[in-house]
Amino acid sequence: MLRGIVWAAALFCGMSQAAEPIANKDKFEADYIRCIQSGFAGDCWVKAFIGHSVPWADGEEQRLITASSAYIQWLDGHPVYKVHLGTKEIKGEVFDNRGYLLERDDGALVGLWVSFRQVKGQWFVLEILGSSSDEFIRTSIGINRPREK
Repeated sequence: MLRGIVWAAALFCGMSQAAEPIANKDKFEADYIRCIQSGFAGDCWVKAFIGHSVPWADGEEQRLITASSAYIQWLDGHPVYKVHLGTKEIKGEVFDNRGYLLERDDGALVGLWVSFRQVKGQWFVLEILGSSSDEFIRTSIGINRPREK
């Protein structure tokens, strides 16, 4: 079971990489959703995201490889049935957060959270988080569980 796929940009790292801004977030999103639907075939996850992290992030490629491997392991040979869009919100005109549910053909779910950060008017990937925990899944699509009384 997938617990805690986490890829987060290191906000306080000493090294930085050249980062290429995302020209069109909706096209960018379509590319990584197509990758998910393909079952992460042909290193498409790394190819979709590489070079688009916030300028102060480092270790991007290794985190992407680790995340892709974890999702492939979660798929366990099953095809992706559907990618469900959860929350999609822009906060403060600086953060664009997008939540998804990935559903396998057997009904198993995993959550995915992709956060973009605008830097000087240009968009970059800030973090990618994922988990199969019920709490993460509910949070990533904006479900607030009712509290028992």
